[in-house]
Amino acid sequence: MGVYRWGLALITALGALLRFAHIARPFNGIGANAWNEGHYALIALNFDRYGLLAQHNELGLDHTFSPGVPWLMWAAFRVFGPSEWAARLPVVVFGIAAIPLAAALVRRLFHSEQIALIAAGFVATIPGTVYYAQNAQLDTPCICCALAGAVALLRYVDGRRWGELVRAGVWVTLAVWFKFTSALLYPAFLGLWWPARPRRPVIAVTVAIAFVVLTALPSAAWVFVGLHTGRTIESFYHRDWNGRAIAEAFLELPLMVGTHLFPLIFFLFVYGVVVAVRWRTRVRGIGLWSFPWLLLLVVAPQSTLVNRYYDLAAVYLLTSLAAVGLWMPLARRYSGTGLVRAAVLSLGILMGVLVAYDLWDPTTDRLARAMMPHAPPLDPVPFYSARIVARMPRGRTVVDAPQTMFYAGGDPAWVSIVGGDADVRAAIDGEAFDYILLNDYWHAAGPYYAVDAALRERLARHHYHQIAPAAWARD
Repeated sequence: MGVYRWGLALITALGALLRFAHIARPFNGIGANAWNEGHYALIALNFDRYGLLAQHNELGLDHTFSPGVPWLMWAAFRVFGPSEWAARLPVVVFGIAAIPLAAALVRRLFHSEQIALIAAGFVATIPGTVYYAQNAQLDTPCICCALAGAVALLRYVDGRRWGELVRAGVWVTLAVWFKFTSALLYPAFLGLWWPARPRRPVIAVTVAIAFVVLTALPSAAWVFVGLHTGRTIESFYHRDWNGRAIAEAFLELPLMVGTHLFPLIFFLFVYGVVVAVRWRTRVRGIGLWSFPWLLLLVVAPQSTLVNRYYDLAAVYLLTSLAAVGLWMPLARRYSGTGLVRAAVLSLGILMGVLVAYDLWDPTTDRLARAMMPHAPPLDPVPFYSARIVARMPRGRTVVDAPQTMFYAGGDPAWVSIVGGDADVRAAIDGEAFDYILLNDYWHAAGPYYAVDAALRERLARHHYHQIAPAAWARD
């Protein structure tokens, strides 16, 4: 027990260092994730302007998602001032807490401190969990609360203490409140609770229904009010889909999981699946936790292909199967202190490789960027032009991404966004804006637009003069 606790403490400390390492980087991460960070940071930034119950982002007044995580970002802004690292701070805290919680859940499912400790080592260092634990998004907080709820349910099963069931309900309520898709985990929660159900079927079903209804009630109420008042953008709940996109999403799934786990750990995971297939009672909880997320690939395959993180909640527990893949070959070959030494050495080497990769490629797309040709950046540092516009006299400004809008001031009363595949350059001809701001993500992607002689002539023809490398003001 002492080795487990000390080992888990060291692993959690290492995970904390990795999650804090790049907390202050700009909002220019992987594709849609940069968009998401700007989206939620804008909500937090605008709470002081419009109130804590009036979510304003690049879409204007928007109650599509709950304000749970943006409230935490707003609190950090109030204490430390608006910045990238303050927006990410609450997420980092949840990401650190998720490490021992994942270990506690795996320990109870597999009845093995060794497998739990190895899984914790992977959760602390694999690229997927590290990257998303320092992103201003909803996923890590909801996963952390879901893990806490699952652990509390297993404690209730062991001791039949009603306080644990209440505690589980609170954590599950927060998980669903932070991100509504956490409702996909209800089969896992009920499956973990089922061995402790009341003997009478009617009472058991009643308790299960009550647990689901009560824990989902705050989120359901928020959605209902948003739909009733017209403040919810219903298109978020109705995504375009087709059979080809579903097939592509499922074909891409191994690549997504492999990227988040890291190739070395993914190979261990595959071997662990082969080994653990005989342990039906132990892996049943892993299956109940992981399989429901496949529903998102069917319901929203296009979004799956764009966002590429819908497997993240499953990845936290899939590390347990990778831990089995590492532990079982060692257990067959060694015993006693030799086994402990071999396990510590193997885990240390793997974690060392993972830490080196995390520090070398904090946004997990360095190789992809190196292989994709793109124009050099316009700005000397990320979002330099947007910061210049924020310091200019207030005027109508057009951008085409929420992260750029965040740096330009963030108030939808005077900063507008062109959505989807629309082009900011179309706003030049209308001459309705005081500032034209071209997006330049700097190193994470090439500039959206080539600033060539034709574009400069077009801007001059409509009486715009350049005030920054990627920004123009109307005369």
